[in-house]
Amino acid sequence: APEGGIIITENGCAMKEKNREEALDPNSSPALAKLKFFHGYISEVHQAISEGANVKGYYAWSFMDNFEWSLGYHPRFGLVHVDYKSQERTVRPVGKWYSKLSKENEIPPLSFVK
Repeated sequence: APEGGIIITENGCAMKEKNREEALDPNSSPALAKLKFFHGYISEVHQAISEGANVKGYYAWSFMDNFEWSLGYHPRFGLVHVDYKSQERTVRPVGKWYSKLSKENEIPPLSFVK
């Protein structure tokens, strides 16, 4: 193991969403896929810690939708959806799940956001 532990940075997944409604619907295919990704990944990190891995930190990529140099404004990575025209920001279902994880320091069930 690396001296000083491991910090997981910029871990996330991009989803192609048809529109804002699909991005914010907890039952849509992109929202469920993103939620399952984070739930699965963080569950595995938790398992590794319980087996002795020295994990010091985990950072989701990214807090909100952004411009990617190689891909432009799509697909979207954010825990927070950004309407690029109005600049309105809305927490995605996975962002609500991640918030609960951070506040309570335990992995919420997938059903938490439905």
